[in-house]
Amino acid sequence: MKDFDLPIDVILAEITDAPSPEVLEELRVRVLGRRGSLTLAMRELHGIEPEERRRAGAALNAAKDRITAALGEMRIFATLHEAIAAVRSGALGAHAER
Repeated sequence: MKDFDLPIDVILAEITDAPSPEVLEELRVRVLGRRGSLTLAMRELHGIEPEERRRAGAALNAAKDRITAALGEMRIFATLHEAIAAVRSGALGAHAER
């Protein structure tokens, strides 16, 4: 099978370590955006043999699913973390006291 050089474990670790929703968005664009590494790898599928294309396509789709799920989960955690920090700092003002 063609090696698309996508270090999925490294990408997932970067997602887990992302300190903010903004960093998560940057990672999403870098991997899943129009010129993202996974998107470009998927475009290369047309140039390989059909049987290999099926295997590579399935592997890339599984990687995309894992990355998309991790991004969604971490986006929720990062947003909650920011909200908690805002409450603790009093940034929400009178709205927090309701």
